[in-house]
Formats: sequence, structure tokens, C-alpha cells
Amino acid sequence: MSTSFLGGDDLSFLSGGVTCCTTCCVMDSIIVLGAGCNSTLRCGVNNTAQGSFSAVLGGICNNACNVTSQCLATGAVVVGGVGNNTTGGTWSLATCVFTVAPTICNAGIYSFVGGGFQNKARGCLSFVGGGCNNSATGLNSTISGGYGNTANNNYANASGQSNTASGANSSAFGQNNTASGFAAVVSNGFGNTASGAYTFIGTGCANVASGQFSTIVNGKGNNSCSCFSSVVNGCKNIAQGIASFIGSGNCNSVCNATNGCLAYGSVVVGGVGNNTCGGTWDLATCTFTVAPTICDAGLYSFVGGGLQNNATGGRSSILGGNNNTSCGAGATIG
Repeated sequence: MSTSFLGGDDLSFLSGGVTCCTTCCVMDSIIVLGAGCNSTLRCGVNNTAQGSFSAVLGGICNNACNVTSQCLATGAVVVGGVGNNTTGGTWSLATCVFTVAPTICNAGIYSFVGGGFQNKARGCLSFVGGGCNNSATGLNSTISGGYGNTANNNYANASGQSNTASGANSSAFGQNNTASGFAAVVSNGFGNTASGAYTFIGTGCANVASGQFSTIVNGKGNNSCSCFSSVVNGCKNIAQGIASFIGSGNCNSVCNATNGCLAYGSVVVGGVGNNTCGGTWDLATCTFTVAPTICDAGLYSFVGGGLQNNATGGRSSILGGNNNTSCGAGATIG
């Protein structure tokens, strides 16, 4: 008998439940019927296609199943890879087998896993292209690839390494980034968090955008924590006033301890420690060895640059210099 790709009239198939095909039941056949209604299975390598109209087309120990009902894994597809839609177990790369069997995870309705290792597409219409240990559990969630990423809300999108997109319509890329706000985006960087609705972090490290519609483009340890506030770059800058702005620099602040509304529209273009006082600035290392104290920025105030200038009056401005204070309404230091 010549080898056939699909089983013929003598085709037998798995008879229900979440079990694995361990041997080909049809002589010389590779693709057979799975356990689910009209499902398709690459047999002989511990794959399982129990969902209705599901397909597991290659790889080993891949699953398109739901333990409650095959209807709940309708149309689920795994193209290839190892242990997709499973968790745990012990995989031996030397022998290419699980020496300890993994636990089967439910596949989402119309979900898709392209390949990789132990990726899980558990949400309805969820998608994992490849990679390792990725988990797409939200409705229409997407992980294109990478390692250890999670997209666990509706329309969430993640890729890279160890990123979490937990807000609806959120996106997290790069490494160890989190986008937890509605439609929040972290496009790159390391350890950034976009927790406010419609927030954006471009790249950088350890930045936090928590105010609605707030933005951080780059830098390290910056905090944009009020509505429409922005930090473009720099280190340890804080924009807490509503619609406030910091261009760059180190340890600059546009805040008001009572209410962010009282620092509405305040701006620091750059410099060091503006709208702060005290602390110890070390020029050799370009750091505050003793942290300064944040001072309230005035409503619509402006500081162009310099060192520890304070524009505390409403509509006050300081163009530059060091240790200047503009505290009267509309006062200006040029």
C-alpha cells in the first residue's frame, strides 16, 4: 500500500473526551479525524483535536480542546510546535519528549497558535503566532511572538519578552513592560508601566504613565501622573499638574501637593531639580545624592532651564539660572 496523507475509507478516529492520539490508527496515514466533530489531527505524536471543527496539523503534544464541551473549542487551530495549549510538565530537549506529561489547557473558540513551545490561545478569537510560554486569554487578544508575554483582556496585544497587556485594547512590547490602562501603549523599553487610560510610553526604563492621556516618550524613572501631562525625556522627572509638560532634564517637577489643577499647564523645558529645593546635587555623578523636596509649581508657570529654579506664582516664569524664585502672579525672571 502506498503512503497516503489523509486517511481513507478505513479511517478510525478518537471517540470523545480529552485524550491523545499516541499511534496512527490508519496504516500509513498522517492526518486523521480528531475527537471533535469534523476535527483534523496530525496523529502519532500525542496531539489532540477535541474541539468541533478544530485542527492540530503538526508538532507534538499540541491540543485544541475544551474539557467542558468540544463546542467551546470550536474552530481552534494549532499549526505546529510543542505542547501548545498545555502548561507544566517536563520537556527533554535531548529526547524531544515530555518526560513528565503537561496539563492540557482549554483552547478558545476560533483561537489560533502558529507554533512555538507551550503557547496558549485561550480567549475567543485569540492569536499566538509563535514563541515560548505566551498566553492570550482575552477576546481577540494577540501575541505575535516572543517569550512569556500575556494578553489577558479584550483586544490586548503583546510581544517581546515578559510583557503584559492587561487593559482592554492595550499594547505592550519590549521587555517587562505593562500596559494596564484602557488603550494604553508601551511600544518599547524595559520595566515601563502605562496604567492610565489612553496613556503612551515610547521607550526607556522604569517610566510610569498613570494619568489619563498622559505621555512619556523616553528616559528613565519619569512619572506622568495627571491628565494630559507629558514628559519627553530625562530622568526622575514628575509631571503631576494637569496638562503639564517637562521636556527633559533631571528631577524636574511640575506638581502641586494640594491638587494637580493648581499646577495646570505648568512647564519645565529642561535643567536640574527645577521646582524643587534642598537636597545635594553632585555634579561629578550628575545625581542628587540627597533627594530634593518638591515645591508647588504655579498655575501656567514656566521654567526654561537651570538648576533648582522655582516658578511658584501663577503665570510666573524663569528663563534660566540657578536657585531663582518667581512667586508673584505674572512675575518674570529673565
